[in-house]
Order: sequence, then C-alpha cells, then structure tokens
Amino acid sequence: MQHPEMIAGSGRLDTLLMQALDGRIFAKTGAAGLYAVALPAGPRVPRGLGIAVKIEDGDPKSRIRASVIVEVLRQLGVAKREDTDLWNALEEIARPSEQNYRGLEVGSYRPVFRLHPG
Repeated sequence: MQHPEMIAGSGRLDTLLMQALDGRIFAKTGAAGLYAVALPAGPRVPRGLGIAVKIEDGDPKSRIRASVIVEVLRQLGVAKREDTDLWNALEEIARPSEQNYRGLEVGSYRPVFRLHPG
C-alpha cells in the first residue's frame, strides 16, 4: 500500500499497522468499537484471512482496540517480536494506561484471551 496514512491519518493504529507490515495487512477502525483487518495470502497466512473485532462498550476512548488487534495478530503469527518496526511503533498505542485526575498512572489495559482454532 503506497499511502496508508490516507486511511486514518498519521500516528493512528490503522496507519501504523499498514506501515509496519508493509502490504501484509489492510486495517480500518470503525464506529462503535468496530475494527476490521484483511490479511492477504502470504507466507504467514497462506489462504488469507479476515478479522473483525467488536468492543461491546464501543471503546469510546479508542484504548482497547489496539491491544486486542495486536494480540490477535501476535497469536496468529502475523506480528512477531522480530518485527521490531511493528513493535516499536505500536508499543505505546497497544498498551494504554489509565491515569487519575492528577495524571498518575493507576492502571493499564492488556489482553488476556487465547484464540481457539476452528
């Protein structure tokens, strides 16, 4: 993809994923907690794959989608630790923290699920 920043703008999850995985993924966030990913056929995904994620509360602050999508890609073997560009670009956006009114970190979000083949 030549201009992934046209999908969502610079610094956004969609753009970062498409830049880091350079043509191995197409990603787009949607309204009300939706996120869609297309993985064209290739070495890590021989038949191609479509992924849709819905965050039930709508993810109004867009904090959870990044964590979930990055974890799904990791479990599928698409996003691996050796993809340093991907992990460096997504580190902050994929592991959001929660601050209190004083700006102190009081918690964080992290995925705790396992995909089941089927």
